[in-house]
Amino acid sequence: ALALDKRLQLENRTLDVLVQVKTSHEDSKTGMAAEAVPAFLQELRAMETLRVKGFMTVAENIESENRVRACFSALRHLREQCQDQTGLALPTLSMGMSGDFEWAIEEGSTEVRIGSAIFGARDYAITGHSV
Repeated sequence: ALALDKRLQLENRTLDVLVQVKTSHEDSKTGMAAEAVPAFLQELRAMETLRVKGFMTVAENIESENRVRACFSALRHLREQCQDQTGLALPTLSMGMSGDFEWAIEEGSTEVRIGSAIFGARDYAITGHSV
């Protein structure tokens, strides 16, 4: 974040950002631990160019509606807690993908990522990336 802030200062620009939070227990998922987020938000407040607009997460890749919703609910509650503690307006909750966006919307998502539903599944053989 510091390097990005410095670079943006050189370019006289600002950037709206979301903090990615790990709400699942899957090793394949990344993001900041929920308990570290409030302190990180305080650090970001000191940066001139980064404007935190909210949080994002990727829920567990599982058929269990309850476990997927728990990921989304955890992020919504974290946002409420952070808004109360910091006074920051955090309007964006980016959660939900092609397979679970309905549950995400019901849990308060303001932004969903549904590329696979629109464009079809990715062909990882073309990109060389694994799933």
